[in-house]
Amino acid sequence: MSNDVGGAKVKAVGGQRLDFNAVPIIGFRVLHSGKIMTACLSVMKKIRAAESEVGAGLEWICPEGRTVWKNQYTACVHDSPSKKPRDSAPTCPDESWFWDTGIRSYEGDSLRWKYRGSAPLLLPASAPAAMAKLGHPLGEVNLTKAAGDYGTVQAIFDARKESQALFYQVCPHCATLELIFHKIRTSTSIEPAAYLRKSFQKVERLGAKAIIFTVDVGWESKRTLEARTNGEIHKSSLRAFMATGGFRDRNLFWDDISWIRSNHRGRRADYAPAPIDILYEVRTYRPDLFSKIDIMIDGGVRLGGDVDLARLQQMETAPSSFLIVGSGVFGLSTAWAITKRSQFAKTSITIVDDAVNGQFPPDDCASVDSSRIIRADYADPHYTAFASEAQKEWRKQGDDDLGGQGRYTESGFVLTAYEPKELKVGTKSGMDYTKESWKNCVDVAARDGYPADRIKVLENTKALNKCLGTDTYPGDWGYLNTLSGWADAGRGMKWLYERVKATRRVNFVNAKVDYLANEGDRVIGAKLTDGRLVTGDVVLVAAGAWTGSLVDLRGRVEATGHVLGYIDISDQELALLSKQPVALNLSSGLFIIPPQENTLKVARHSFGYLNPVTVHNALPLFPSPERPSFVTSRPSTSRDGGLARLPDEADADLRRGLAKLSPIKGLETRRWKGTRLCWYSDTKDGDWLVDWHPGWKSLFIATGDSGHGYKFLPILGDKVLDCMQGQGGALGDKWKWKNIDDETVGKETNGKFNGLVTMDGSRGGDPGMVLEEELGKKSAAKVAKL
Repeated sequence: MSNDVGGAKVKAVGGQRLDFNAVPIIGFRVLHSGKIMTACLSVMKKIRAAESEVGAGLEWICPEGRTVWKNQYTACVHDSPSKKPRDSAPTCPDESWFWDTGIRSYEGDSLRWKYRGSAPLLLPASAPAAMAKLGHPLGEVNLTKAAGDYGTVQAIFDARKESQALFYQVCPHCATLELIFHKIRTSTSIEPAAYLRKSFQKVERLGAKAIIFTVDVGWESKRTLEARTNGEIHKSSLRAFMATGGFRDRNLFWDDISWIRSNHRGRRADYAPAPIDILYEVRTYRPDLFSKIDIMIDGGVRLGGDVDLARLQQMETAPSSFLIVGSGVFGLSTAWAITKRSQFAKTSITIVDDAVNGQFPPDDCASVDSSRIIRADYADPHYTAFASEAQKEWRKQGDDDLGGQGRYTESGFVLTAYEPKELKVGTKSGMDYTKESWKNCVDVAARDGYPADRIKVLENTKALNKCLGTDTYPGDWGYLNTLSGWADAGRGMKWLYERVKATRRVNFVNAKVDYLANEGDRVIGAKLTDGRLVTGDVVLVAAGAWTGSLVDLRGRVEATGHVLGYIDISDQELALLSKQPVALNLSSGLFIIPPQENTLKVARHSFGYLNPVTVHNALPLFPSPERPSFVTSRPSTSRDGGLARLPDEADADLRRGLAKLSPIKGLETRRWKGTRLCWYSDTKDGDWLVDWHPGWKSLFIATGDSGHGYKFLPILGDKVLDCMQGQGGALGDKWKWKNIDDETVGKETNGKFNGLVTMDGSRGGDPGMVLEEELGKKSAAKVAKL
């Protein structure tokens, strides 16, 4: 007999129907620990019939695989910088432990080393570097302790007896069983099918009502290859790839239980489905079962994210409270999204921000300004599609709609660039970005049923000048997208704040956050400068460019300041300029947005200025009793005294933008009515950071929008919440926490700050400029040659 879970057949134990409505569920840990050799295929076919009787579907591994492991671990040690495994890959074993205890068991035709009655090829403690991040040697036990509080029943043990004893002390209420099935079954006295059946019967005697398999795969992943061999493919890995029919991670898939995949979310870097994806599938196809079963989870180095994601995915375990740090577009929109989802109907929501004069969000927030470009013009089709969905909301013009009462104007948008004089290999130019954006916008417009002439190519400088009413050099090639426009950013944020406030679900706390508070490895809230502690079951940090001052995000997200200037214009000039399209040159980064009142704004979307300062009490990457100070770039805004003047190079550049992109002569000579810096939270590739923190439980980060977040206001919070629940889709994958390629980026070395550089092709100007240094420079001429 069997149960049907989303079309997947789950084998019954002992001839009885499995009851998924009952708990606890016993997790079987099946250790896939070898390499599938081509010569093994015939043997594999013979054993499948016997194994299918109990639905195990395990694959046969030839004994030759052990020499592969020995060679690979030798290479792992050899390739590490200090010749010590811990400095190389997280999968490198501890050298002395491995050679003293492990390799000896590989000699001869059988494996003599035993673990709980079986003989695995891959030693259970073969990843001490990864375990160290979790509190080696008991890291996964610590995870199990935390997960057990939320119903997880699978225990993962280190080989040491003391870790098993500790587990039973900290989680005595968890029904647990770990079975490791090795591949070379000649060392057992029982035939495979009978061995598995006997194991299942043992589970039944322990009181299990259902079984969920989790799978560990001893597989040479892309990540491991890069760490061990600089990307070189081992012959053994290639043979394994061929033996599985050319599909990577084939042994992650089970014929009779289609929703079971890898149990290590960390393996997602290799594009293997994550355990959260599994939970999502079960929830999608059988929500009636999902709300009643315990959560299956394993450790890996992503301990915080796995537990928190699983909790939010299970309907009946919604957090009791959210604490959101920051009331900008990320914070407010996410709070709004929470209020609209029934599963969080009983969840309290608190937003804390340092709101000057009690205004949420504060004036120096990046989301508050006279205008922001609203466009779907992106070189990445995922952002184009995302923005086009947001535009549908912006276009609604009722008084109570977001786009109503002048909050959105579809003026059209000219995107242009210069042909690059030279370009480094592997980098994208502004012209590349412009042409890719044009293609994506044409595709989306056609999909949405718009006429082809809504997007017009401007094939040369002459065509650009005609469109803009200029006689200068605005660019070499571009296009006019009449489906894009601009929004009054300040009024849009006021609209959003009023909607959130009207729910009467959100408590706003006007205070400055000193640091994020923790208990052990869990973030519990925020300590305020006035001494108060505000707490939340889930802590969402959406503090924009200030986020890196609360959490160590060096090398991942960095605060960069981007210049804006405002000049007065007459009524006659307003009448002309208000009919202009937005104009942006991606090579220079300069842009002009049509005015709504008698003030014209010119700005630069560039690499931005850095402002390196020492920050204290920020959360480190992983739980530690110490919080060492470090240097990072952080915003300097009006609350810090404001920007008395622009750096000379910025002053000249903004005036150049007025001269080249405006149809009115002489605007570039006018005095500034006002200037400011808009502080982005930049990432290296322009993809955002919206993910659970890998080292801290209950901590979710939403930042790194790289200057683009505002236009997504009407749908942004829902997407953030989707990512929280493991349902972020393709964009959610782009926004996940990433490893750092260069450990020096975003850090100070020998007194010099090595800033992060966004290399998505959309930035103009020079990278690496430090604000204080540029303010100290004196130009020979205030205005460059225009």
